Amino acid sequence: MEFWELQSLDHGLKCQFEALTYISSMRYRVSRISLLFFSILGLFILACQSPPDTASLEENKSLVRQWLADIDDSGGSVDFIDRWMTSDFQTYFNSSDPMDLAGYRQFMTDALSAFSNMRHDIRYVIAEHDLVAIGVTLHMVHTGEYMGIAPTGRPILIEEILVVQLREGRIAQEWAVVDFAALQRQLEPAPS
Repeated sequence: MEFWELQSLDHGLKCQFEALTYISSMRYRVSRISLLFFSILGLFILACQSPPDTASLEENKSLVRQWLADIDDSGGSVDFIDRWMTSDFQTYFNSSDPMDLAGYRQFMTDALSAFSNMRHDIRYVIAEHDLVAIGVTLHMVHTGEYMGIAPTGRPILIEEILVVQLREGRIAQEWAVVDFAALQRQLEPAPS
């Protein structure tokens, strides 16, 4: 092969390399343009979505406040359960084991017979979609037997955090973190 043929071959390879580099950079530019386009499209779609319905969020908060007020005003009756809970209601107290509607009814029957003058002092209420989170301080008086402990007549104060899921204006699920340790400490006999 002659020298001039090598130079020609070298020039051809150089041109092919430059062409591939240009095409590759164009793909990179096209990729960046595509990415930019789809990012703008995504932002546009998000911007066009309807904002959260603050009226329904406020309504959900109001429903949960009313539910707690109904417990406070129940006078020991569990009739509020039929008004507020769905038939497939489940609650989770400090654990992952769910309690169904019948279990919740029994739990509330026991609680309302052991404690009177219930009052939920609401600390905060936060709503998002169909969930409402509420922090409360529960005030009550130990006036009946509770877990084998005779009535002490003592005022009891415990903290709770509740998250409820609403469905058609009723509570379908509840997750409750209740300070049962504080309850036990307050029910212990006074030191002599």
